[in-house]
Amino acid sequence: MEDGGGWTVIQKRTNGKVDFDRKWEDYKNGFGHFQSSKDEFWLGNDHIHALLSDGENVMKIELMDWKGERSYAMYDNFKVSDEKNKYRLHYGMYSGQAGDALSGGSNMVEQWSASHNGMQFSTRDQDHDRYLQGNCAVENRGGWWYNRCHAANLNGRFYRGGEYKAKYDNGVVWSTWRGLWYSLRRTAMKVRPSFYMDNIGSGVGPIEQQDI
Repeated sequence: MEDGGGWTVIQKRTNGKVDFDRKWEDYKNGFGHFQSSKDEFWLGNDHIHALLSDGENVMKIELMDWKGERSYAMYDNFKVSDEKNKYRLHYGMYSGQAGDALSGGSNMVEQWSASHNGMQFSTRDQDHDRYLQGNCAVENRGGWWYNRCHAANLNGRFYRGGEYKAKYDNGVVWSTWRGLWYSLRRTAMKVRPSFYMDNIGSGVGPIEQQDI
């Protein structure tokens, strides 16, 4: 109920104990643990769609690196379609401190290949991305709204320590904040109806100490 109230957390990464490299049905129904502040989970695409289907909603994405520094990104008019349309993602204006990674960053070429707006959801057993040479979900180790492939990959492989080396940029990534080759320590994605009074302030208040 802090941070303005009314939030529902739909994703959380805290320690790497939950495997996010999962198939379509897992992402459809949800997985992980919901009991404590250190649990990791994905709420489930069916549940996320239902949660966002009635009116306009705001998404807040909270991020923390391995030095304990925090940042955030917010998107208005955040929507996820139903399974028939492969849980296609749509969102409106960005605000925040971490940069607009969901739109691919500021470069037009990067936006064309990495923007997640309008993308369908992909998993390792269902490929709906725009990458013709492979499956982004397989390369990047998690279900997500991949393009060709990503500038944000919050369901990627959990690497400890921040900077990592791998064949693909498959970490827990928010590229406009720490880059493609830095895997974040904690993330949380949460939504609420747009009509709630805005009491967010700087975006790094007490809620982030508790949630991520």
